[in-house]
Amino acid sequence: MVVKTKDDFPIPSIEQTSSVSTTLRMEYAEHPEWNFTIENAPCDGQGTTSKRYYRWNLRWKLKDAALWTYADGSTSNKSGYFDGNGNHPKVNKITAKKNVASSSQGHKMGATNM
Repeated sequence: MVVKTKDDFPIPSIEQTSSVSTTLRMEYAEHPEWNFTIENAPCDGQGTTSKRYYRWNLRWKLKDAALWTYADGSTSNKSGYFDGNGNHPKVNKITAKKNVASSSQGHKMGATNM
């Protein structure tokens, strides 16, 4: 996964808290036909707990301006296929996890087992 911010603006973090417009490029080594790029993808920090870490989990909530371009040259707006056309439903929210402590719902598992 490669993330490039417009005008080389810093990626959101504890030092840079505002959302930034990015171009997100995903490349699959074993399935190059799944490769895609999303332009005009607003990126910010994920959740509230994750924003207490120095490096944030990054989250994209894609809007109408987001343009998906696939390896075959086809395009779509707002939502798209993350791993090839038709393998799974289209997505319009993407989260890149950096810190293990806030793995998906991990902090709630203990309370659920009670």
